[in-house]
Amino acid sequence: MKFKNIFIATTVTVSALTSCSDSFLTDLPPSATIITPTGALKTKTDLAVAVNGLYATMNSAAAFGSNHQTYQELTGDLAFVGAVNSGRFTQTNGWGHISPADGVSDGLWNSLYNIIANANFILGYEGQIPEDENGTAPVADLFAHAHAVRAYSYSVLMAYFAPNYGEGDQSLGVPYPTTFDITQKLPRSTVSQVYNAIINDLNIANANFDPGFSYGKNKFNSEASQLLTARVYLYMKNYPMAIQYANEALSGPTPLLPKNKLSSYFLGDDDTNETLFQIYESPNVNIGANDAISGTWSSAGTYKQNWMRRSFWDTFPITDARKTFWYTSSGFVNNLTDTPKPIDVRKYTSPAKDVVLFRKTEAEFILFEANYHLNPAQAAAGLQSWVREYRDAAYTVPAVSGQALLDEILRQKGFEFFLEGHRLTDLKRNHKKVDKSGQNGNTFVAEADNYKFVWPIPLSEIQTNPNVIQNPGY
Repeated sequence: MKFKNIFIATTVTVSALTSCSDSFLTDLPPSATIITPTGALKTKTDLAVAVNGLYATMNSAAAFGSNHQTYQELTGDLAFVGAVNSGRFTQTNGWGHISPADGVSDGLWNSLYNIIANANFILGYEGQIPEDENGTAPVADLFAHAHAVRAYSYSVLMAYFAPNYGEGDQSLGVPYPTTFDITQKLPRSTVSQVYNAIINDLNIANANFDPGFSYGKNKFNSEASQLLTARVYLYMKNYPMAIQYANEALSGPTPLLPKNKLSSYFLGDDDTNETLFQIYESPNVNIGANDAISGTWSSAGTYKQNWMRRSFWDTFPITDARKTFWYTSSGFVNNLTDTPKPIDVRKYTSPAKDVVLFRKTEAEFILFEANYHLNPAQAAAGLQSWVREYRDAAYTVPAVSGQALLDEILRQKGFEFFLEGHRLTDLKRNHKKVDKSGQNGNTFVAEADNYKFVWPIPLSEIQTNPNVIQNPGY
């Protein structure tokens, strides 16, 4: 796999860091300056700088800053590109963008492996950095960040480029480098090998994040790491462990998002509730008005073109607080030529809005889905209780077992986490079709388990790494 840029350190000097080392990981915005891989980490301050640089690699449009969220929705069934558009993402409605040579999979693949390369660079110094008294987080805690970021990146790679755990050809995981070596040409590890390695990283992170050290919301922490662990176990169909870690995440100090905070959560600047880990953005530090999520997903953005489907929005009653705070049938979209008229998404209306990657309510939905497989009645009761308390006091769960209950869990999750990087993976994992028919005359339907639910390994990777084989169908 190719590593194009290594963003390990910043140009900030060590002497400039000493006065603010107590809050270095908390307060400094991510900064990324390319250095050569011959650079070495010798002190805890070096390590802290490198960890900050690692987080900077996550803020790119190609993956976590924008495109991951966009592809999960537009390749799913709840969103579409409007008739008036900039030309961006226009092939996505019919999955025309899912091909080995189109650059879409290439961008995701390279961005995620770039992040992994940086994590591997840092972890290559594990056990070699001495502890000191400079006030920065403990050394083991700093390395926990690299373990968590690497685990997250691999989990997303697997969600796109590998079959579901335990299904299909289990030899077709992804290459799993653990050292920084740009000459490596690794074959694909098996699905179980990659997932077991992800769990190992998360076990190390969970054991070493120091609960007494605060990072704010712009870095991984123990709650986010526990939530990711629950998510990965859900992907692995290990439902008891998914429940265990979801409950651990829910037991943490961050409050769940209540109804009376819905409007301020995305539309304001309130992350005291709910947020566990987000990508830092500000008026001065962001990926730009064109490439940010708001560029295509908001009537306040540059291109004003990507929307929620009205047919989905209509399934929720006006008593549901999300229906008006997060999504709206605005005057702007009602003047567009689309049929039916679009629904404006109000989660990201500015490139300066932090991009939420983990928030606590996901742990509730992991419980609902895991319990659906183990105790459907408990899943139904939990879903009804949560919706009534946090989103719609008038809600009654429409089914207490069977496929109808799973469909309702996924419907509620689709509304709650729209544009947050979940929908396509949820459909793939649960063997659901993508039906985009009925919007602007679209007739596209991808049946459950269509081979394109597993994205192709990029052609550029196949050409440069002879040990990597392509996914079936491509």
